[in-house]
Amino acid sequence: AAADLLLDGVVRTKGRLWLASRPERAMWLESAGGGLRVTQAGKWLAAMTSREVAYVGPERRAMADLIWEHR
Repeated sequence: AAADLLLDGVVRTKGRLWLASRPERAMWLESAGGGLRVTQAGKWLAAMTSREVAYVGPERRAMADLIWEHR
């Protein structure tokens, strides 16, 4: 399978993932010991409305402001 090929030699992975088939959804990827898990992690901030962003924690918004180029 494609996942086997991509993870060949990888010991552990953990992090957010963007999928073209679900552009508004942040996905969470974890793999270890031959196991692979991909789950939904909510919406990307860029995909949220202003009203939704108002409910996002200040830490998440501050981190995004540090690394994003606003359009």
